[in-house]
Amino acid sequence: MPEGPEVRKFADALDAALTGRAIVSFEARTKEARKWSFCAGCSNTKTKPIGAALLNQSIVAGLGNYLRAEVLFSCKLNPWRIVGELTQRNLNCLSITIPRLTRDAYERGATAADEDRKRMASDPSLVYQPGRDYGTRHLVFRRTNLPCLRCGGKIRQLRQKTMQNQDDEEERTRIVYFCATCQKVEAAD
Repeated sequence: MPEGPEVRKFADALDAALTGRAIVSFEARTKEARKWSFCAGCSNTKTKPIGAALLNQSIVAGLGNYLRAEVLFSCKLNPWRIVGELTQRNLNCLSITIPRLTRDAYERGATAADEDRKRMASDPSLVYQPGRDYGTRHLVFRRTNLPCLRCGGKIRQLRQKTMQNQDDEEERTRIVYFCATCQKVEAAD
């Protein structure tokens, strides 16, 4: 797994935001403390689905809908899985994947790996409009009903409640893209 100053800074800031603890330098943490508690200590988030929690800008600022879908797919997480039920392995995956995919999206304009992009570009059945670069940038985002590159099942989309506006009590929803097989989402049909 990648380690570096960017990942360390991100993990420290994320841990502090979610747990309400002061940021302690990464190097000063014990081996046990390096198991970043992504959301386990956040009382406001423990009962919410991870797909909704990732769009909470006070937890992960700048993570939008497409990165949420790609991160959850990369970590094989069901968007409706409750944060408090995530395992340490899930939390570690999120801590590593969020900064990596964010950096990839910024530097390369894509979250899909180069080999996946080449595969999509060479197989017209894997994209909506063959020959267009845009259709090869993501593994699940805006790929509804196209084959999953991991398992061959259909990429799906459903609306997910993401937050309730405190001012007008209006419910907010966003489309979340996923592979029901890889991410173990039941009743996606």
